[in-house]
Amino acid sequence: MKKSTDFEPEATSLIEKKKLYSEYLSGNQQKRSEQKTFRLTFKSKGSHSIEHMKALVKTKVNPVEMNIGITTFKGLRNGRLLIETQNKNEIDVICKTINEMCGEELEASTSRRRNPRLIMYNVPDELNIENAKELIMKQNSGLCIKKEDMTPRYPFKDKRKANNLVIEVNSRTRMKFLRKKKIRLERV
Repeated sequence: MKKSTDFEPEATSLIEKKKLYSEYLSGNQQKRSEQKTFRLTFKSKGSHSIEHMKALVKTKVNPVEMNIGITTFKGLRNGRLLIETQNKNEIDVICKTINEMCGEELEASTSRRRNPRLIMYNVPDELNIENAKELIMKQNSGLCIKKEDMTPRYPFKDKRKANNLVIEVNSRTRMKFLRKKKIRLERV
């Protein structure tokens, strides 16, 4: 006859294998952030349906022969098709192949990420798009910002009629601005 202690090691091994809900979610987020996806969208030059475009791509482009792993191939609401892969080179090869093989009916384009935009609140009235870059760089020389790191986009007024300015920056410059929190912009 078996003792009850014979079953205890199995019971503890089952408990150790189970994860908490929060651990499960945090593990998935890490995997998602590690896996970058590269996207290619294409549209019909005519008024073809999504099904027709899918069939056309499947007959003329063979990813197995090109040694390309496609993770997503689906139609979008705006009438475009989406292809996703894990590698930038694979997307470039697929884009080139689709443009060569199906160029008369389809137009393929890769998507690129936009630079982040920041809002500068309560800027002086004299500040405009033409002189904003020079003034920000001159008055905040400690940030070491280059001309190509920042692009002023457009000014706007809020409900209180205060002048604000939207600027587009690269990711490194964004971090510099966010660490500083206050940017010096005095009247000219």
